[in-house]
Amino acid sequence: MGDVTSFAHAALVAPAHRWTAAPLRAAKVAPPAGLDLLRPVYWILAGIVAGVIYHYGRAEGLSIAIAASIALWAFFEPRLSLALITGFMIFLFVFFQSTTPLGEDLPQEFFYWGIGVALITTGLLLATVFSREVDWKLARARLASLPSVAMLLLLAVILASAIDGIEVGNNFFIVARQLFGCLLLPAFFYLGLILFREPSDAARWLGRVNWIVALGSVWYVARLSSLSFSHGFYYREQSPLVAYSGAIAVVAWTNLFHNRRASRHLSSAIQFVMCVLAILLMGNRAALGSALAAIAVLTVVGLAKRRGLSLALAACLVVVAMGLIPYAITQLTESRGGITGQIADRFIFALSEDRSYQGRVAQTEVVLNMVNKQPVLGAGMGSENSVFIPGEHRIKVASVDNGWGFLLLKMGYLGLAVFLALIGILLKIGLSGPTAGGNGLVSTTRLGVLGVFIYALISFLGGPIFFHFSIAPFVGTFLAALVTLGETHESKNRRPAAAAAIAT
Repeated sequence: MGDVTSFAHAALVAPAHRWTAAPLRAAKVAPPAGLDLLRPVYWILAGIVAGVIYHYGRAEGLSIAIAASIALWAFFEPRLSLALITGFMIFLFVFFQSTTPLGEDLPQEFFYWGIGVALITTGLLLATVFSREVDWKLARARLASLPSVAMLLLLAVILASAIDGIEVGNNFFIVARQLFGCLLLPAFFYLGLILFREPSDAARWLGRVNWIVALGSVWYVARLSSLSFSHGFYYREQSPLVAYSGAIAVVAWTNLFHNRRASRHLSSAIQFVMCVLAILLMGNRAALGSALAAIAVLTVVGLAKRRGLSLALAACLVVVAMGLIPYAITQLTESRGGITGQIADRFIFALSEDRSYQGRVAQTEVVLNMVNKQPVLGAGMGSENSVFIPGEHRIKVASVDNGWGFLLLKMGYLGLAVFLALIGILLKIGLSGPTAGGNGLVSTTRLGVLGVFIYALISFLGGPIFFHFSIAPFVGTFLAALVTLGETHESKNRRPAAAAAIAT
């Protein structure tokens, strides 16, 4: 992916008299030198240290040791560490999650997970400041762009809401914890803008992340399916991994149906199947629904400029799906005694009887009442709300199971207005020609990143996906990739005008 996109970017920024296409030449493979010679030694030593720490410090010590290794490696290869933070989170979700992240109490492992994320973020920030791989002239131009200004305004609102939360007497630890999660979104957005010098960097990061999440999903599918079959019933386990799986399922589907390179179809199909299976086995309706909705939007956008066979094929597929879906649902509901039927029960249900939906509605009502009393900044960071869940009991929580409700409660209508402005700017960039001509792989990458953005917006209805520490770095980097890939379209728009000027 990176080779093709870098070639396309080079064509865009080349002088006018060299715009004619040149044949691709096979690049010579240089022998390893410099840091490449140290890489195996570094990782072997890091593995030995991690093993010793795991022996004495168990999961907590090992997690922090791995995070420290990634933070140190950021000083050598910051863009690789930008992908490795996703690998760090997936590693934790798969191997070191012992408590379901639901309910009133904060899972114990969140503490050392958060320490690890903080270490990697600090290392990346320091490494980026001193890195020689950063084009600071380009970075300054991006930091002065409209999306960066909108994100800066959101950062100001986040800080103001944290100060407001402390002033009104909210629990300081909860304020600090929520502030940490919220700050990760702008932090990784700006890191991505600075480290992605060209579209090929964003595409290379996306390719690494695709496989990291897909491999984590494979392990999780094997784990849950073996537990289910060994016990003879559906063993369901919630995990933050599901948000990652849904996002990469959207990217894999985009590569599968819009990438013209047949060599990538098999890998995309494997990634898609593994991610969807992970979502099904975790029984997460919000992730599955968000992924399907994002895929539907991408289908419309991808076929918007196509005619003839593509539209006819799409119409036939819709007709076939309309005929098969009712039959499939009937078959699943009739086999409720087996594991397949038990999984189907999670996704085929009456909305009015779903306690999760009822709880979200109850939370939203409480949040709106609280925000109406303090409309500007809401109740501030660290604020808590007491909710009665039908059929259960009254609970007091500091978060909200609806992202928009979380935004309103913590940042008020001011935060909502700034966030909507940021979303509008990013949507304009994402929809400004994701299927524009030129390099097909660049267009496919842009379409996939746009799909993740749409997926995140829809998933925001089910939780604060933009502001939770377990997913915010991932989402923030995707937003930076969306802006970086959007520059490709702008360059193409300027190119014909420049050619005409030279011709005259």
